[in-house]
Amino acid sequence: MYKGSHELLDMNVAPRAEADSMLQDTGLGKMISDAGYHPVGSYVMRTMTWRDLDFERVEVEPSWIRHWKFGEKLAQTGLIWKFSCVDAYRDKRNPGESGLY
Repeated sequence: MYKGSHELLDMNVAPRAEADSMLQDTGLGKMISDAGYHPVGSYVMRTMTWRDLDFERVEVEPSWIRHWKFGEKLAQTGLIWKFSCVDAYRDKRNPGESGLY
């Protein structure tokens, strides 16, 4: 069934509040911010409909090692149950895409 825009935007309220609380209460938000990352995607657009947070960091000289080490640091908190890192600089499947995700 089609949902109107107000219904879809209302669906954002609970997952966003949960994300805000989790980022604040666990210290993950500060850790992520201190590492130079900022939220993007549905969190920023206030269109979250499920638990998924995306962050990005712009680097003049991207480093896969730095990127991976930060992922390891997140994993060591015990708070992350899934994350993935992709080196799109080496992934030739999407020629217009580049970055460390």
